[in-house]
Amino acid sequence: ETNVQYQALSQRSPLLTPETLESLEVPLRLAPGKALQLVDQLEHMQAYLRSNPQGLTYNQLFEFLYPLLYHHYQAIIQHFPNPIEAVVHMFPGGPEGNKKEKSLQQMLPLTARLKNGMPIYKALQQETRKRLAHKDCTQSIPQAAEKLIKQCDLSIYEAAPYNQAELLLIAGQTFPQSLKSAHPSWKEGRWVEKVFRGQMPAEVLSVLPKLGIEIAAFADKTLLHQTLNQPQIACALIDQLLAQGVDIEERDLAHRTVLEAAMDKRLYPVVNHLIIKGARGVWLKVALEYFKALNPADKQSLDYFKQLELMNPELLWHRSLDTLLPQTGKGKVIQGTSSGQRVLLDELQTQLFDPQGQFIKVNTYGRRKVGRLYKDGYCLYLKQYPEFPGTEQGVSLLLHQVMGHGAPQGELFCIEGIPYYASQEVKGSTLQDVLYNRRLKSPQPQSHVDAYLKHLPPKVLSEQILMAMLINPEDGKPDNYIIEPLGNDQYRLVGIDNDHAFGPNVAREERGVIPQVKCVLYCLDQMLDPVHPDIWEKFRTIDSAQALKRWLIKLSAINNDYTKIFPNREHVKELLRQKDKESFIGVAFTSLMLSRLYEKFVRLQHALSKKDQGLTHLDLLKEVEPLLYSRYNRGFEKTWPLDKGNRVWQRFITIDGPYYGKDKNGIPLSSHSMASFFTSLKIPLKQDLIDSVRK
Repeated sequence: ETNVQYQALSQRSPLLTPETLESLEVPLRLAPGKALQLVDQLEHMQAYLRSNPQGLTYNQLFEFLYPLLYHHYQAIIQHFPNPIEAVVHMFPGGPEGNKKEKSLQQMLPLTARLKNGMPIYKALQQETRKRLAHKDCTQSIPQAAEKLIKQCDLSIYEAAPYNQAELLLIAGQTFPQSLKSAHPSWKEGRWVEKVFRGQMPAEVLSVLPKLGIEIAAFADKTLLHQTLNQPQIACALIDQLLAQGVDIEERDLAHRTVLEAAMDKRLYPVVNHLIIKGARGVWLKVALEYFKALNPADKQSLDYFKQLELMNPELLWHRSLDTLLPQTGKGKVIQGTSSGQRVLLDELQTQLFDPQGQFIKVNTYGRRKVGRLYKDGYCLYLKQYPEFPGTEQGVSLLLHQVMGHGAPQGELFCIEGIPYYASQEVKGSTLQDVLYNRRLKSPQPQSHVDAYLKHLPPKVLSEQILMAMLINPEDGKPDNYIIEPLGNDQYRLVGIDNDHAFGPNVAREERGVIPQVKCVLYCLDQMLDPVHPDIWEKFRTIDSAQALKRWLIKLSAINNDYTKIFPNREHVKELLRQKDKESFIGVAFTSLMLSRLYEKFVRLQHALSKKDQGLTHLDLLKEVEPLLYSRYNRGFEKTWPLDKGNRVWQRFITIDGPYYGKDKNGIPLSSHSMASFFTSLKIPLKQDLIDSVRK
C-alpha cells in the first residue's frame, strides 16, 4: 500500500522525481527469502517463549534468535563501557567521525562457539556467503508475498482462527494473484464452517473464490438459511453469499425461502435486510402473520414490508383487499369469488357512488365504467359490468404462473347483484400517453418515447412478448398497457384489460375476413432484438402440458366460484342480454381454444429448440404465427419519418389502426362487440351457453 501511495503521489508532485524516489528506496523491495525469514523468526520466538513458561530475559531471547548479533553486542559492551562511545562505534560518520571502527572479525573471538555449538568464524562465513548471493538481488513486495503465501502453513494457527482470518483477508485483498499458488492448507473448506460458527468474520467468504473454493461444494443448499443461526452477523453473511452468486430465493428441505424462515423466527432486522437485497419469495400466510406481529411503532420494518408488497403482487393484492374491502366492519356486505364475504365500508362508498347512487367513472379510456377505491396508500379499480371476467382472470393466472407479472391481480365481486371486476392498481402512465399527446392530438416525438421504452429490461420484455404470442390479445392497444416504474430508471409493461384473448388470428365478419389479434407489443422496436437468453432457455424447457393442466385446474375452480356468488341462472342470463352492459359470468373456453393454445405453446418451444440463441422476437413470430408475422413485418420493412412522430405509434396506427374506431381525439376505440367476439371463438351466443358452462 505504501508503494502504491508513493507512486500515486509521484504522479501528482513534480518534486518526487524517479531519482528522489530511488534515494528514498521507493518502491520498497526485499532480499529474497526475507519475508520467510521474518515468519520463521516469529515462529521460533513463539516456540522459545512457550518452552520457557517461567520467563526469559531479553538477552536470553536475543541470543536464541540472533546468536551472532548477540555476541557482537556483547563484544561492544566489553570494549566500550560508556554507552555513548558504543553508539558512536555503531553509527560511524557522526560529527566527530569514527576513526576507531572495527570489523566483526576484529571484535569477536573467532574460536568461540555460539549457543548451537557452531564456531563464530563459520557463522561469519555463512553470513558473508548469504550477503554475496543476495547482492543486487531483490524482490518486489508481491513477489515476496507470493513465496510467503506458497510456504505458509495456516494449519499451525488452528487454535487462533482470527489470526488465520486476518492472513486470508490481507492476502485476498492485497495479493489476490498470489492465492493461486497458496499452500494447500489455505484451500480447505473448513473456513466456511468457521465463518458460520462465528469464529471468523463474514468477509472471509469473499476470499474463498480467489482460492478456487466453491462454497456450495462444502455445504448443502441451505447456506442462506444457516445464516439465521447467527442473527448478529446474519446480514454480513448474507451479503457475502449473495456476492458469490447464491440464489436469494433458494429453498431449504422444508421448501422455505430464507425470507420465510426469517419471518417465522421474527428476525426483524434480517427480514428488512433481505427485502433490501431483493428477496420476495414468501408464502402469503407467512407474510400476513408476520405483518400482524409487527409493532406499529416499528416504522422501519413497516416501511420495508411495504417495499416487499411492491415486489410481491400477490401480497400487495391481499393487503389491498384487507385494507379497502375488509372481512369485517360497518358497511355494505359484498361477495368475492375467491376472498369470500367482504365489506364495502361506509367511509369508502362515496368513492364509488355519488349521492344518487350512480357509479362514479374515473377512467379516460375504455367502454365500461371503472371506479376507484383508495386508502392508506392502497388502491383498487373496479370495472362495472365486465364483459369476460373469467377470461380476464384466466389471462392473469397464466401470466403470473409463467412470468410472475404482466397483469394485475384481480377478482370478481358481486355488489347488490351487479358484477364488478376488482383489480390491483398499477402505478405509471399508459403506453397510450407515452406514444400520443391527447392535448395536441399528435404522436409524441421519438425522444419522448425512447425515454421510456429504451428502459424496459430486455429479459422482462422478452418474456412478455412471448406470452403475447400465446394468449393472442384481441384488444392489445396502447391504452391497455401501463408503463410501470420499477426504480433505477427501469420500467415494465403491464396489461390491464385482458378479457378479449385466446382468440384466432383472424375472424370472418360481414365485411369479410379481418384480423382478430391486435397487439402494440408487436410494433415495438425491440421486436428486432434477440429473445433474451434466460427466457429462451426458460420457455424451451417448460413442461407445457403440465403448466396448462395446472392452469386449467385453477380455471375450473374459478368457474365454480362464479356460480357461488351468482347462483341464480336467470339473473346471469339477464346480465348477458343487457345492451352495452353484457357480462358473461363464467369462464368461456372451448376445447378448440384450449387445443389451439397448447399447439401454439408446442410450436413456440419447437421454434426455440431448433434455433440457436440469437433468434429475434420478429423471427420467432414468423415461426409461431406466420400470418401475424406477415402483418407486423410490414412495420419494420419501411423507414418511418420521425418528423411525423415516433415509430411505434406510426406502425400501430398503420397496421392495427384500421380495425379500431376512433374518438374525437383520434384515440383508438375497441369496436368488437361481445357477439362478434363469441362468434370468432366459435361459441354460440345462446342462452343455453350459461347452462353449458355451469354443468
